[in-house]
Amino acid sequence: MANSIKTTFSSNDYQKSHGKAPRGFGTWAFSVELESSEGYSAVIDDVFFTPPLSLTEAKKWAKKRLPSYIESLSDHIPDSVTIVAAHFDVLA
Repeated sequence: MANSIKTTFSSNDYQKSHGKAPRGFGTWAFSVELESSEGYSAVIDDVFFTPPLSLTEAKKWAKKRLPSYIESLSDHIPDSVTIVAAHFDVLA
């Protein structure tokens, strides 16, 4: 069921904090926001940290791990998920 969840990525918080769009290669952190048609919504306090990846690869990494993570959270399976780019550490 979770595989049919509409997933979007948002970098609005990142852009407000850093003054620029996210890009580059390094360790990315993402938070998760859930919404369902039944009116359930939540911002998950957990933050995902990726291994060193480009932003494109990090998005794929997060999306691949999302369904099993959401199923472990609760009985509420959302209709949509927003993965929020929260932080980025550049590797030297």
